[in-house]
Amino acid sequence: SSENMDKILYSYDDAKALRNRWISENTDDEYAVAQAPYNHQACMEDWSETKQTYKTQANLLAKDFERKKAAFEYSRSRTAKSGKLDPLKLHAYKTSEDIFLTTTQLAQAKSHGIMLFLDLSGSMAELIEDVTAQAITIAMFCRQVNIPFEAYSFTTTSYWRRSNKEEGMREALPEASEINAEGCKVVEMFSSKMNKKTFDEASYIAFAVAKAHAYSNKQAYHISGHYLHGVDQMGSTPLIQTAILAAKLTKQFTRKFALQNTNIMFLTDGYPDGLSIQHDEKSNVYTSREVMINFEGKMIRGQGGREIYENVLLRLKEITGATIMGFHLAYDASTFGQGYTSIDGEFREDIKSWRKDGFSAWKNVKGYDDYFIIKINRTARFDADVFTPKKADTINDLKREFKKFSKTKKGNKQLVARITDAVAA
Repeated sequence: SSENMDKILYSYDDAKALRNRWISENTDDEYAVAQAPYNHQACMEDWSETKQTYKTQANLLAKDFERKKAAFEYSRSRTAKSGKLDPLKLHAYKTSEDIFLTTTQLAQAKSHGIMLFLDLSGSMAELIEDVTAQAITIAMFCRQVNIPFEAYSFTTTSYWRRSNKEEGMREALPEASEINAEGCKVVEMFSSKMNKKTFDEASYIAFAVAKAHAYSNKQAYHISGHYLHGVDQMGSTPLIQTAILAAKLTKQFTRKFALQNTNIMFLTDGYPDGLSIQHDEKSNVYTSREVMINFEGKMIRGQGGREIYENVLLRLKEITGATIMGFHLAYDASTFGQGYTSIDGEFREDIKSWRKDGFSAWKNVKGYDDYFIIKINRTARFDADVFTPKKADTINDLKREFKKFSKTKKGNKQLVARITDAVAA
């Protein structure tokens, strides 16, 4: 039900209040507060340097977008003859047929918006730095070209339950919610309505939380996930619950900005969780041999999580009219395979081109309008823009090293390139 869905949503202000409460509750423990990502000195210094890289990427995206948008508008333009003679062209009328004034009407670019949902489940730990970097870059790009956007992280947690915001989610809900929603949390990361100061603060928080979750031991400083409030901790992958909540959020968003085209984007590396159905007077879930969910007045059926998720996405498109885009993030053949399941294609050929191009793309699969499997390089950080050759005795060694470096960057940039394609069309 709508009421149950509201319980899993945390605005940026909600989450900020909880982080601040964590800090005030731990003020006696100087070590814990110093190690916490929220005001970690070394991490803040790292961010002030690293954000320049993201800004550079966002600038490149903005240029790419403007170029694509101009090409799209031009391709839609039409020339209309006004029927008036142009006196300045009369002298050439014998050689030129077109002596009437012409007006080229550029098609107005559609007003676009982006709703981004980022998977913060535990299996994302290896990719979370890259993916968060890309989310921040996309947000910076949207701000630069004035595209309305909202970005949320989603996961579950078993450490606490939410009763209400005042009690800081310490108590269990009085009754269990439908489709195990009481363990879910969808947390606002940033949005276009934030002013610059809040956006900068929110970007730092996203960056620091990702550092706390990352497995990377290359960092010059230690930042621990143990010192995070529950609102930022990783759990599993509640894609179905998130998609149901996305319907409500997207309708509000599209209405608010009077958008012609909204893109809903899911960035994930995994499958949806299974559904545990529990008694709830407000529940819209019915059980039989298959699971049925009442999604805004229509019954969605499915035998398991994946089938239900696909049907939920199709219903999400019906309700919102949005373009639904899926970005499955993978770093080798086995994780590619997880995203590839139930797509018709020649696996060997597809994996070969995926390795070469850094991404694979399909239309209308798994409930998505556009589905991408993006190759993420564990070895090449998205924000590691400095080329440092390992072995360069000769010019050829240097060229070879640089070629390798350029290749590792390619896949990481594919995701953001696909996004400018989507919003320029």
